[in-house]
Amino acid sequence: MEKIKKQICIIYHYPCLDGAYSVLNSYSYYRNYKSSHNLFFIPIKSTSSFTDEDITIEKLMFYDKIIILDKGLISSDIDIIKKLIVNKISINKKIKILIIDHHLTNLKLTMLNFEKEIESSNVKIIYEAGKSACGLSFKYYKDKLQNKKLNSETKLTNDNETNSITNSLTDHFSKQIEEVLYLK
Repeated sequence: MEKIKKQICIIYHYPCLDGAYSVLNSYSYYRNYKSSHNLFFIPIKSTSSFTDEDITIEKLMFYDKIIILDKGLISSDIDIIKKLIVNKISINKKIKILIIDHHLTNLKLTMLNFEKEIESSNVKIIYEAGKSACGLSFKYYKDKLQNKKLNSETKLTNDNETNSITNSLTDHFSKQIEEVLYLK
């Protein structure tokens, strides 16, 4: 029986290099290490709301995870996301939300509106002023790979082949993204 692929929606700021490279980080991670996921990309202008771009609850409710990159959210966007989070619509799954951003306005609005939802653990907000969304997303995915590496080394300390594969994947991913970002 074929495993059902998880559906991931990536909403990102466009046209913007920070948004584009943030998407590249997500794409590289999921294509190289989570190939059992289907990715869907939705570019959105910074001044547009989800509804301006026809991003509705009905469309978003079919995803298992929604990633929002480098997009300053406005009140109507947050209303849509909150309805998904608290399952005020009739769906039988908990949708995970990941927001990676650096805009000060987004921090104030998002943190105030998601305070209770953050406690419920299906919302993760990565925010740091003075950093780019691209740099934050790179660090997020790199840390995920390093944590996987540590977990596999702990569980499989006697399995050198598995550790070798994990090490090479982590190295490959880091090198690929660092080259794109000119971090070398």
